[in-house]
Amino acid sequence: MTPWRLLPFAFRGAAENMAVDEALLRLAAVPTVRFYGWRPGALSIGYAQDPPQGWKGPLIRRQTGGGAIWHEREVTYSVSGHEDGLAAKNDIRGLYTRAHTGIVAALAEFGIEARIREEGKPRGKDAPFSCFEKPAAGDVVVEGRKIAGSAQRRLRKRLLMHGSVMLAHDPRNGRGGTGILDVLDQEVDAEDLAEALARGFAQGFGVPLAPGSLGEEEEALAERLTLKYESDAWTHRRDGREDDADV
Repeated sequence: MTPWRLLPFAFRGAAENMAVDEALLRLAAVPTVRFYGWRPGALSIGYAQDPPQGWKGPLIRRQTGGGAIWHEREVTYSVSGHEDGLAAKNDIRGLYTRAHTGIVAALAEFGIEARIREEGKPRGKDAPFSCFEKPAAGDVVVEGRKIAGSAQRRLRKRLLMHGSVMLAHDPRNGRGGTGILDVLDQEVDAEDLAEALARGFAQGFGVPLAPGSLGEEEEALAERLTLKYESDAWTHRRDGREDDADV
């Protein structure tokens, strides 16, 4: 079985994180898994959301849908590549399930009994502004509180899915969430969680993960896209779907 590429864990700023994910969406030649952190912290909003009124802190718009997330005490993952390589053609929910199965397995390494929420409905248009305000069907929960969730973006036949696994709950993420610190009453290092997630993803997706790095073309595109994600024109856009002119 051909391994998927596993990029090394790294902390980056918000614009660079989103730029790397988009570069992988557009260019990854093999299915690619990436785990990363945010320094400094930032609020991300879903592709279709309006920026919150009066918000004065760091803010970025994602490529993916879903609700707003304050990113700081967490490990974020992304999975990207062609839908054929990801075995994701016409199977949106299946890809979520495989990733979330991996997250459940990773949390179990720390003694946390998590599960994929089956009851309720998937997140819809009437969902709260914050992604972690109210768990939806398919989210990863611990004792009914959301500890991880994901969102996708498809671009022609290519796909990006990314999501957050909380090291600790932050009040800026609403009232329905939790984190590893809240469950265990002890800290878990971000890199230790990323290593457990890599093992969990290999199990959940049923493929080996081989360490790799960004290619030159991916790095060059990510550098250009960082300027896009730093711009007010992208963050405050209201004109619907983008096209390649944004690159």
